Amino acid sequence: MPVRRAETCWRGSEDGMAKFRLLARGVLRSGRCILLAHNKRRSHTFLPGGRVALGESAPEALRREFREETGLRVRVIRFLGAVEHRCRRGGIQTYEVNLIFQVSCAKARAGRDVRSRESHLEFLWREIGSLGAARLKPQPLRRRIPLALGARGSVIWASTLKRRVRAARSGRVSG
Repeated sequence: MPVRRAETCWRGSEDGMAKFRLLARGVLRSGRCILLAHNKRRSHTFLPGGRVALGESAPEALRREFREETGLRVRVIRFLGAVEHRCRRGGIQTYEVNLIFQVSCAKARAGRDVRSRESHLEFLWREIGSLGAARLKPQPLRRRIPLALGARGSVIWASTLKRRVRAARSGRVSG
């Protein structure tokens, strides 16, 4: 089956129309730094990567997105975890599932510029301990990436879907 460009799923929700996106994101580490993406029109940063297209695996999507955005050919090392995220973009509620992978690239080194192939993006090396100052989103990644990359290699799992988190803590998990 040929890969089709990533599409967004639109659904009705209690908040009106909402979109759902499945995203593959990469943690590219160099020493004590990781590579972050920054949309020049926004104040926060995010992990490089993007939407998974129909007929494409998440690792394939991640390699494709890195090539398209930076020209870098990355190798997917391992799955680190997932983050559910809800935000409002342009007045539209957006629900995302971010699949997070550790990646490597021999040509990428902290201190060496990673050039963007897309005019609205720039790429920045930031120390793992300063992800809060870099305004990394989704916000739970600020604490969980250092744990996942640490000696114990914790699995990343987080959600910004507040209602579900409260229900899960009380033992009432709804589908």
